[in-house]
Amino acid sequence: MDNSEPVRGFLDTAFHQKQAIKAFELYCGEPYVQHNTHAPAGGAASARYLESFVNGFPELSIDLKRVLVDGDFVVTHSLIKLRHADRGAVAMDIFRVRDGRIVEHWDAVADIPENPTNPPF
Repeated sequence: MDNSEPVRGFLDTAFHQKQAIKAFELYCGEPYVQHNTHAPAGGAASARYLESFVNGFPELSIDLKRVLVDGDFVVTHSLIKLRHADRGAVAMDIFRVRDGRIVEHWDAVADIPENPTNPPF
């Protein structure tokens, strides 16, 4: 199995289907290590945090631009919009996959300015 498959499944379930808790159940393993400085530690707490975030923005969307795989690490480069009319933000997520399950996550997000000096994608 390509390690990008659980990551793609996770993002689809959490963001497109709006079922973050289900995404964690289907695609994440324990122990789950969360490095997002806003999210709580552990899989169950991170799942509830993401579920609340997704439910707080009914128009939320994620558009994957790139998926890179290096062994157990999967890096995604995407456009995230909280509302359809937003310019959005560029997100870089790093996932570590073990035995077909996501077990660790890092991210960095930057809002797209009104007049970006460089194209974000």
